[in-house]
Amino acid sequence: MDLMSAKQLAGYLPVAANWKDAQAKIDWCLVGDAKFTAPFFSETIQQHLQRPFNRAFRPLTTVDALLECSKIHDCLKPSGFIFHMSRCGSTLLAQMFAASTQNLVLSEAPPIDRILAAKRFDPNLTEQDHITLLRAMVLSLGQRRHPELQRYIIKFDSWHVRHLDLIQRAFPDVPWIFLYRNPLEVLVSNLEQLAGGTSPGVEEHLPPGIDLLDALTMPVERYVSLVLAHICTGALLQRENTAGLFINYSDLPHVALPEILQHFRIQPSADELAQMLLKTRRHAKQPGSEFKPDSERKQREASPAARHFSDTILTPLYVQLEGVAQSLTRPTFSASN
Repeated sequence: MDLMSAKQLAGYLPVAANWKDAQAKIDWCLVGDAKFTAPFFSETIQQHLQRPFNRAFRPLTTVDALLECSKIHDCLKPSGFIFHMSRCGSTLLAQMFAASTQNLVLSEAPPIDRILAAKRFDPNLTEQDHITLLRAMVLSLGQRRHPELQRYIIKFDSWHVRHLDLIQRAFPDVPWIFLYRNPLEVLVSNLEQLAGGTSPGVEEHLPPGIDLLDALTMPVERYVSLVLAHICTGALLQRENTAGLFINYSDLPHVALPEILQHFRIQPSADELAQMLLKTRRHAKQPGSEFKPDSERKQREASPAARHFSDTILTPLYVQLEGVAQSLTRPTFSASN
């Protein structure tokens, strides 16, 4: 039995989902009127978890409270989903959308990741129950906590594109984009700082046909290339999906932004657009720093092994992604518009 009802959870957001004996429990955090303007969802939540009230009182409920919360509270429906290859401008794009006070932008929210992976914890979970659970989590996270909020954008983790069929069943009318980049540059970026999804030995992210021993003994350049290839292959499986749009990092912001806005059915005001474009001057993950292009450096510093595995594993997929993206005609505008 839940200690708090969904009505009492107004002002709370679900911040974690955990399973014990195939039973899901939802962890909540009081966020009040917090605005999610930091580069990642977890950054904002960690600040709130350190507050005395949340350290002393953290509601834990069954999924029933989550389901009810998504129904009785004023929850925004998603306007658009951002998927990505990894290290290819998705954080920049999310930060651009977050520059508008009319947009709620959630970037790589761990509770969504846990729900997408629910079958690992509850193998008997039916597809329909999985869809229902995912809808409830996404909608509950999208509570309209400010009257000016009109739109809701979610940036997923890179590996979530493999769950796109499930996500689309849960939200069939929501448009999405897939961002990608020159594969050598993406590979170099991941090798410089391995993420959870590209670190050898993280079992849930092992590419098909690779076991844990393979992951730990093969060259790290090959392993990361295989992970990135798995992500790109997942995106290419959706190449005929009219809800999707494929965007090259090199086209951000001015070439691709008009098409992204049109695809998401968003018509920003001139002031909103100006604020969005201002974000391109700052480092997306370190907003206090000025953005400096790094493509030339990454190309120059790539090791022979990185070049080999990028050329043999990733470049053929990149060519296919380019073919999908270049089949689109995009309007353009200048920064002064």
